[in-house]
Amino acid sequence: MTTAWSYVIPGATGLIGVVIGALLTAHWQHGQWVRDNKAREYREVLDELNAFRWRYLNYYARHVAIQGVTGGLDDVKEEKALHESYARLDSLLADRIFTLNAIAKSGVREDLANFFQSTFGADRPTVTKATQAIANIHQRLVQTATSDLRLKKGPGE
Repeated sequence: MTTAWSYVIPGATGLIGVVIGALLTAHWQHGQWVRDNKAREYREVLDELNAFRWRYLNYYARHVAIQGVTGGLDDVKEEKALHESYARLDSLLADRIFTLNAIAKSGVREDLANFFQSTFGADRPTVTKATQAIANIHQRLVQTATSDLRLKKGPGE
């Protein structure tokens, strides 16, 4: 009887170790999968924010700084393109699965909406203020991503 238990106990212990190892690996892989998807979503949002920035600055230069010298159909097309760029960015901020909660808590979406509304108001921001507002939104989005992804800050931060 002693001999039978001397084979069963080490075998059962080994099997338990394998099961625990598999569970730990599955847990780690799931966490890595979530982090990878979050990173991808933040990259999409940051890329779209950059595209919006350039679209906005182009629009501003042609229609605000020089008071819409071009006129006509080009003005309508450029304003439509700016609105479409904003809509894409707003959609990315609003409907990403993995980053939705962190982005909502950051207030970035609301700040972007307020900024965009001011673009067409009587008190349009100067190009310097507009550039700074977009840079602040970008910076807060990067801080949100860094915190959400639990990244270590770089040496200068």
